[in-house]
Amino acid sequence: MKKFSLIIAIIALMLLFSINVSAKVGDIVGSIYSTDILALINGTPIQSYNIDGKTVIIAEDLINYGYRCDWFETERKLVVSRGYWGDWVTYIEAERIRNERGQVGEILGNIYETDIQVTVNNHEITGYNLNGRTAICIEDLGRLDDSANSQFGYSKYLARAFWNGEERIIELKTPQPDNLKMDFWVLIQKDDTLVVHSFDPMAIYDGSRYEYSPGFRDERYVLKPFYVEIDGEKFEAGIYYIIDGHQSACYELYDMDAIKELIESTRPPRKTYDEAIDYLYDYHAAEYSLYERIDNDDYTILCFLENRKEGAFYDNYIFYAVKKTGGFLKVFYVSVDVNETRPVTMEFSNGNSVAIFEPTYQGRGITGIIHGPGDLDSYPF
Repeated sequence: MKKFSLIIAIIALMLLFSINVSAKVGDIVGSIYSTDILALINGTPIQSYNIDGKTVIIAEDLINYGYRCDWFETERKLVVSRGYWGDWVTYIEAERIRNERGQVGEILGNIYETDIQVTVNNHEITGYNLNGRTAICIEDLGRLDDSANSQFGYSKYLARAFWNGEERIIELKTPQPDNLKMDFWVLIQKDDTLVVHSFDPMAIYDGSRYEYSPGFRDERYVLKPFYVEIDGEKFEAGIYYIIDGHQSACYELYDMDAIKELIESTRPPRKTYDEAIDYLYDYHAAEYSLYERIDNDDYTILCFLENRKEGAFYDNYIFYAVKKTGGFLKVFYVSVDVNETRPVTMEFSNGNSVAIFEPTYQGRGITGIIHGPGDLDSYPF
């Protein structure tokens, strides 16, 4: 019995000791070291450090590498998300990091116990408090275990890590969003893995318009195969993932040029010059009036002004280019304060380039803006 009581007492003392020595938030729990390892994010150098033999980077630095970082004070949570965001690191800063590798083993500071939760692309990851900044490990970001993206070679954080021992370089690679803009095309998300399309010359020259099906954005940061449908036949075009908190998706295409060529092959016949002119006049007959027309040897520019409605704050102008050899496209539009007395004007300049004068910019007090669709010869008529 005495022996049993002694065992219980020892266990109690051990528990008490473990409680007393548990680190509290803010306690020093380790050191951060310099490293001669060059860390890259998709080929661009990023400042890195060594913790327990692993390469870490500062999570907040990722805002210059295509990520965003959001801090939630109440929840003590740092949310790192991949997308189109970020100011991107400058070339000068990237080269400074590349050329100024540290020496191995120099103590640079302390690691502090932290209660901060860190997530990358909706998945929790270990974070280290380095003098008020949060570090995360590149090797952790690239681990493929427990990843719904492993079939595509990516971790659940949408990353893969590569080590080059000879050059002492560690690189984190992420799916690189391709610019899936098909100017004047409408890309319609038909289901979770398929896009169908249609050419629309009434779209504007600022890239494709996307229309997503219900539920398309339900799973975020999970890679899925992406298909394009051409005349009822599906072609595997690449992979895509949904961006958290953003009304869009990121696509990584296997062969951008090939996909564009396939889609372009289904484009409907172009209208002749006379057909295009008649079509535009008829299309706008109910709600617009012809405001101005200019011509040169190769193109006609038509500007239609929307009939002003009661209580309107802006006058809306739409500009079309009609090619004399056939085809037309909507190339520009502006909205001008109804109280503006100076006219919207347009003219050809430098051959087939078009300049449009907008007296006020969306009512923001900026005056004398020169816009322009630019060189019409570069447009896909």
